[in-house]
Amino acid sequence: MEQVWACTVQAFATGDMDRARSLERFLCALEDLESGTAQWVDGKGSLR
Repeated sequence: MEQVWACTVQAFATGDMDRARSLERFLCALEDLESGTAQWVDGKGSLR
């Protein structure tokens, strides 16, 4: 998990905003799964 945070910070620092936002969404989804607040939006396992 710490490596994902490090990659996210590096992506923001280097201006790679697409990658940074993608990693940020991934981290938020992980936090939602861990806390039990994830909301499923389709039958394919996609998170909102």
